[in-house]
Amino acid sequence: MEEGVVFAAAGWQTSFLIKSDGSLWGMGANYLGHLGDRTTTNRNSPVKVLDFGVTRVASGGDHTLFINDDGSLWGMGLNESGQLGPNAGFQRTSPIKIVDSGVVEVVAGATIHCF
Repeated sequence: MEEGVVFAAAGWQTSFLIKSDGSLWGMGANYLGHLGDRTTTNRNSPVKVLDFGVTRVASGGDHTLFINDDGSLWGMGLNESGQLGPNAGFQRTSPIKIVDSGVVEVVAGATIHCF
């Protein structure tokens, strides 16, 4: 699993890896779906979230944000304070698109995000 890792990010009780093929992998707490693997199951080892296209990832308190290779911004997890945008609902266990294009970097905080 460790082979080909080109980027890593850690958040509150979660960690993410991006491999050289652009696949996104997550592990750790997942009680609000912030690993994005369509479950709320905690993961003790990396689980693949996406197959390809991810260039950056940031893990916040109970949400995760990532950039796809087309410059789009995606997120998953808790949206209690609008972390995932206005149309995301309260909680997402799979990625939802937040911004269509033009994003080059992302960071995530406890309940806010910047891009």
